[in-house]
Amino acid sequence: VPGPVDVATGRVVHHTPVLPGWRDHPVRDLLEQRFGVLCVVDNDANAMALGEHHTEWPDSSPLLFVKVGTGIGAGVVVDGRLLRGADGAEGDIGHVRITSADDGPLCVCGARGCLAASASGRALARALREQGEDVPDSRSVVELALAGHAEATRLVREAGLVIGDVLATAVSLLNPRVLALGGDLVLVQDHFVGAVCERLYQRTQPQAARGLRVVASGLGDRVGVVGAARLALEEVLS
Repeated sequence: VPGPVDVATGRVVHHTPVLPGWRDHPVRDLLEQRFGVLCVVDNDANAMALGEHHTEWPDSSPLLFVKVGTGIGAGVVVDGRLLRGADGAEGDIGHVRITSADDGPLCVCGARGCLAASASGRALARALREQGEDVPDSRSVVELALAGHAEATRLVREAGLVIGDVLATAVSLLNPRVLALGGDLVLVQDHFVGAVCERLYQRTQPQAARGLRVVASGLGDRVGVVGAARLALEEVLS
């Protein structure tokens, strides 16, 4: 699910605008009752990180996976296992403040100046709609950019630069071997992934970036499904 999860209980632990009304919802228990099978619940970016690691980079650790679609989230795999936070809010980089201005763009969380308010697919779609384009979601932004739409392409590249700024801090903190990028905006590889790399290497010390591989997810849209299957498999075999 696209929000913080208590993995032990299979519940959404915090209010999130993407899942209104789901706080403390017993997702795991209800699905197990409905289908009569084991259910494992986790954050979507965590599932993506695990899928990417085990399928594409099993010998590379740490791996940092960043999903940039409607929102922005991250997952970290160290020695084959997900890095867990104390309260299920690990990887929530979409709400890192990138501006202190009170009049910055309003985020869905209610704060101003969050990364997601400027660089997510939702934010880019909103910016294009304000210019009169019929763009309902992040995948529509991608389709416009791939078709050569100048403003959509500019916004995608600008998002890559802004996200690269934030990821430079994450790379300095974690020193990952692989930074894998997934989600809708990654489909515009030349402009988005290129911009992330450009800003990341500008802002990161050579020692932290020396052996870093920055890649688009090798599994594409399947990465979350593969990771979710891996989570269930590990739970059964444990």
